[in-house]
Amino acid sequence: MSGAVERLDVLVRDFLVFRGFAATLRAYEAELRGDRDSGARVDTISLPPSQLCVSSLDLQSLRDLWAHLEKRLFSRLEHAHLLTTCKLRTGVLRAYVAHSVQAGRPDKTLEFFQRVGPELHGSSEWREWFALPFLPSPETHSTFSAYFTKQWSDTLWLSLHNFLSVLLHTMPVPSLLCFDSEVQRSNILQEENEALRFKLYGQVEAQKPRKLADVPSVRAGEADVAVTAEQKSRQASGSTQKSSSVKKQTTPLRKDAAVCESGRSGGARDGRQTERARRNGQSERESRQQLLKPSALGVEKRPDSEQSATDSPGKAEAQSKASATAVAASGAARINREEASQQPFLVLCQEEYSEHHSPIMHCKFDASGSRVASVDVDGVVKVWSCSPTPQTHTTVMAKSPLLSLEWATKPHRLLLLGSGIGSVRFYDTDQKKSVADVTLDMAYPRVLALACSPTGGSFVCGAAASAHGNGTSPPEAAGGSATRGQLSLWDAKTLRQQHLFTLDPEPVAITCVSFNHNGNLLVCGATDGLIRLYDVQRYDCLMSWRAHHGEVCSVEFSGDETGVFSMGADGKFTQWHLQREGARVAELEVHADAAGPFEVCGCSGYKQTHAPRGRLFAFEPSSGQHVLTCSAHGGIVYRLESGSLSPCLTLGGHRAPVVTVEWTTAMDCGMCLTASMDGKIRVSTLLAQ
Repeated sequence: MSGAVERLDVLVRDFLVFRGFAATLRAYEAELRGDRDSGARVDTISLPPSQLCVSSLDLQSLRDLWAHLEKRLFSRLEHAHLLTTCKLRTGVLRAYVAHSVQAGRPDKTLEFFQRVGPELHGSSEWREWFALPFLPSPETHSTFSAYFTKQWSDTLWLSLHNFLSVLLHTMPVPSLLCFDSEVQRSNILQEENEALRFKLYGQVEAQKPRKLADVPSVRAGEADVAVTAEQKSRQASGSTQKSSSVKKQTTPLRKDAAVCESGRSGGARDGRQTERARRNGQSERESRQQLLKPSALGVEKRPDSEQSATDSPGKAEAQSKASATAVAASGAARINREEASQQPFLVLCQEEYSEHHSPIMHCKFDASGSRVASVDVDGVVKVWSCSPTPQTHTTVMAKSPLLSLEWATKPHRLLLLGSGIGSVRFYDTDQKKSVADVTLDMAYPRVLALACSPTGGSFVCGAAASAHGNGTSPPEAAGGSATRGQLSLWDAKTLRQQHLFTLDPEPVAITCVSFNHNGNLLVCGATDGLIRLYDVQRYDCLMSWRAHHGEVCSVEFSGDETGVFSMGADGKFTQWHLQREGARVAELEVHADAAGPFEVCGCSGYKQTHAPRGRLFAFEPSSGQHVLTCSAHGGIVYRLESGSLSPCLTLGGHRAPVVTVEWTTAMDCGMCLTASMDGKIRVSTLLAQ
């Protein structure tokens, strides 16, 4: 990145000169001369200044430099790396104290504890260091002897160098600095195109025939002429004597031509071969035109052919039936091609993931679309990849039931798991371990809904009071009263609660939440059938309206974010307008089993019911004109046009009802998830036509 920064500095300077911005150019060059980041080069940004400050015992410069690093670099780190920065800062300060003792400057040692001591007084790591100025020879003391060795000093500066190097290479860069990577990518693509062009040219040259006689069309022409002559002889109604006389007349001509041709020289023979190839090609074209004439197809029959048809009526009837069958087959094939061309998507492949053994509650793609996280009613979480074939990466099991999950926006490897005991676990899918836990209000222990802001700075949590029974099927799904709950906003870095949203007219359980594209608006559905819209920045409820009779199962913003779509326990799929206080735009007609509850019936009166907990519909992210819904044996894709739905594609393959769906276009093709009650998840790869 340092090389790109230096080249960009030159380009910016040239641009300012070209535009004539003299004052801006002078200010820019002055800023460059005092650049403390040194063009984002790790070998000059921190190590030489830090070592210089320590060797010169300049405490103020050392503190200013570290404050600059914390402001420009360390503040952008994730929460898990803050401990590393604290350890490095402690090591640099201890190196300063050790060097002041080795240099025989007790005044600098006392100055350090006087100025920095109030900040370090409460730290257990520095408790013994306050006695160091009063020791006669601290370098021989067992507690401090290691810090006076050259090995420890070299290890400290090497660790700081490696840490800053990794940080500078992984930190996000502004869009203007991406020109270098774009240029490299363009050069690589050009080289690949040239290589493919030469490879294709070589294949074409290798397939070219060496002689004209080897051309397949010439040989095919001779064969077609022979077949055409035979067909003409069969269709002709002349006598057998006439046919035999024609054969007798043509045979001597061929023999004479062969004798004459054998007496020619080599050059004349080549010329006649070329002329013969030309005549054969011409006769081939004439024969094909003759075959395509109506008389050859039997539309207009000559009198001789009529006589032949009269002689064999059974043969003519068989030919007419065969012709009708061929026409019908060609028409059906044409209709199938037209229907296939009218479908908006082409199903490239379907894969099945069968590691779960109970109904699926949630399944979600990560931001890249390469990994999937799924949780079933037993609380088992699977993180797996779906390309090229489904493969499990990690399995998460807990003593408490897990009710919800959500991928973190930043970093993408973190997975948020909502439990039934009032906690949200942060799970690192790369390191395969939990990194943090958030404890909620124990009056609302069931975490039913989680959503991370697209900006990555916060997440919302919808929690509910304890349910009667096993905690996986809320009583409101069976027709009971609305469960009490709360909706809270949390800081994703500090893991502290930022705000507790008001739920009027009474605190009810939130079942589904969704952010808009910039995270400023939040829409949520609750068990009381109301949809509420919040301003996340001002913590204000902008509007709320009665949407369904019963709980709201799923809710999402529309593509232009001027409305929302919701599906409730009453089986209705509705589009709402946000600019007219939640006015109903259309009630979309879907199949009967799209909203659940989902049932599986077996032998001897066995019956299993599953209340929906995950997404019941998912829009195509790119256009928003198609929506995927749940059904009894797969997913059904509808086309949304003028406030109405029309089915256009079915993603089958399930033997149990599909209870939740997901759709992403993060990869080259669209990918859909359809998860069913038997624990099977099918991944369908779709190509837009």
